[in-house]
Amino acid sequence: MTKKIIALVIAGMFLFSLAVYAVNNNENNQIENTIRQEVKKTIKATTTPNLDIVCMQTAVEKRENFMIRALENFASSSKIALEKRKNDLKIAWGITDKNKRRQAINKAWNEFNKTQKKIKFDYNKEKRAVWNQFIKERNNCKISGTEKFIDIEKNDLSL
Repeated sequence: MTKKIIALVIAGMFLFSLAVYAVNNNENNQIENTIRQEVKKTIKATTTPNLDIVCMQTAVEKRENFMIRALENFASSSKIALEKRKNDLKIAWGITDKNKRRQAINKAWNEFNKTQKKIKFDYNKEKRAVWNQFIKERNNCKISGTEKFIDIEKNDLSL
């Protein structure tokens, strides 16, 4: 009797798992069909010639020129800050009084760190402004389909 019950329970579990598999398989097929339809729509939208190529080239060139200028400003400002720190430290190390020398060295480093922090802040602010302007210009270029969402270019935000 117990063996029959165990056999019935095992057979029931097997049949139940087959039914669940069939339902899941049907749902997976529906999902795959939906995905195929969306991919077809995307391909169709991407091949629609709504992209103003000259507009995009101009927007990209403008963005890149501004990014180059922002990086040049960052480098130039950093160089000036380093020169100032170098001069301040040279002067500080010329002080014979130990306590005044230590104060002067700390002041030189603190001023440099404060200046460098501002330089980085200004650079990041300028980068964001350049990218925000580019996104506005890109949207004005009548981009359609998935091309509108090509944001891999934003990788240079880590510069």
